[in-house]
Amino acid sequence: MERNESLKGRKRREVQGSSWHMGYMATWTAAGERESYANEKKRRRLCFCKRQNRTFTVVMLFGLLVLLTHFYLMLPPPGEDRFQLVLQPALDASVLNRTKEEFQMFKQNQSLPTFGITGGRYDKRTGKKSDCNTRLVKFCKGMCSKHGSSPPEELKSPGLLQLRTNLSEDSQCFLWYTNAIWTRPTAGRAGLMLYRLGAGVDNKAYFAQAVSEYAEKYGCKYFQFTPPTLDLGEQAGCFAFFYNNARYAKTPQALWFLKKSKGSTGRHVRLITREEVEQIASKQQDMCPRSGGLASLEVPGMWTIRGHKFDHRIYVLVPSMEPWTIFFRSGHLRFSVFNHTNATRPRAKRLAFLNDSDNAAAETDPYLATHVTNPRFGLAHTNNSQQVLHPVKTLREALEEELGKARGQRAWRKLSVSVRNAALSAMFSVRYRSWGQNSAWGYLFMAMDVAYDRHGNAYVLDLNSGPSFYHGSEWPDWYVQDRSAMIREAADIIQELAFRKLVSQQEASFNPLNLTAMPLKTAKTWEMLFAEGG
Repeated sequence: MERNESLKGRKRREVQGSSWHMGYMATWTAAGERESYANEKKRRRLCFCKRQNRTFTVVMLFGLLVLLTHFYLMLPPPGEDRFQLVLQPALDASVLNRTKEEFQMFKQNQSLPTFGITGGRYDKRTGKKSDCNTRLVKFCKGMCSKHGSSPPEELKSPGLLQLRTNLSEDSQCFLWYTNAIWTRPTAGRAGLMLYRLGAGVDNKAYFAQAVSEYAEKYGCKYFQFTPPTLDLGEQAGCFAFFYNNARYAKTPQALWFLKKSKGSTGRHVRLITREEVEQIASKQQDMCPRSGGLASLEVPGMWTIRGHKFDHRIYVLVPSMEPWTIFFRSGHLRFSVFNHTNATRPRAKRLAFLNDSDNAAAETDPYLATHVTNPRFGLAHTNNSQQVLHPVKTLREALEEELGKARGQRAWRKLSVSVRNAALSAMFSVRYRSWGQNSAWGYLFMAMDVAYDRHGNAYVLDLNSGPSFYHGSEWPDWYVQDRSAMIREAADIIQELAFRKLVSQQEASFNPLNLTAMPLKTAKTWEMLFAEGG
């Protein structure tokens, strides 16, 4: 017995606190000790459960806080209706249910849905009202809507916009500048936001690089649809400009345009000849790089009309990024009011630094106004806007005047093909840029400024992802009417193609996006240049 008690104590000491303590060796413990151990075991289990409960509670509270924060960020700012959220994604059931009947009608007989712009909504991914579209505020009588949520009331009436020839200039202004729209064919404010894209594509350094990469990728001749352009912020381009200028500029008086990468309106432009560049470079050895801008050569053998420089502002509409679809409109001509042939100026004494601030009075300089065709330069020297803007038919009339009717008509046909090819090449150069997460339901409304050489070849001088509506001047009636028709029809085209995209996602056996077999019914004066998939 003594031996057993001694063994019991020894075993208890050996296994106390070990994993065995709960198993085999427990049979050696006296009755009182077993009861004490059972109580201790119960107490520890309860403590462990309490710790688990506390951890679970903390995790749940944290998760709830994150969820509430996420929901709050999705709400519009104070003063807006906090229950008006954009429904995403594109195939949300509410979108499909509200357009189901129109889907079926379109499938049966290709009848168009009810058109019309509607009010919209905000969400955290598309901005707040404090992030106003500044051009809407500045030019469109205070309409403050970064994403197209507050169109004028007259725009909300149902029907095709191209039929509404009396649409006010305020409503046209909204369509021209808004960053997004909601439409009846895509379920209005309960449906899709159609995003206007393109910010940054008109950065001049970006466009020059995109064109260069496009030419290299497809084996095209460099500067085939743009004039020779060198990025001064890049070492090789800068060196070529200062120390190998004659490779591009064939005569000492060949003129270069120094431009800021993000410049607009022409006030940032500085002019310098090849001869002046070479003289400056001979005195300063360390000239490169020059960040912030680029040099673009005046189109070699540039065509002028009756001695006046002009550019051709064309418009490009991409109503769908996916699939990629391109429409073209011929726009108008922008003339200098000064004779280009005999233009002279004092020799430049130094390089115009690209970091200099824009010259607010640049347009008053007659020499600069001879070469820069932005309308603000022309209107600084005349009150007659018909001297500044001309209809496109002026091109054909000038060709027939110079070459005779038969040759002029042939030259016109060549020029018409060339400008369309240049527009396509420019758009394909920037096609694969990162357009952002909204590209599936995005669109582009852009302008390009084009010059021609004497052989009728077109050269794209600039892209403009947000072309000006031209405010603050009295314009010819033909221009005002053409601008109105253009933007109204563009809005209808965007609506129809967005509707067709919704139909195509629901009807596998029916392809309404083959625009060759089934052209858009709303496209009357906009000309389709390319449609991916047909």
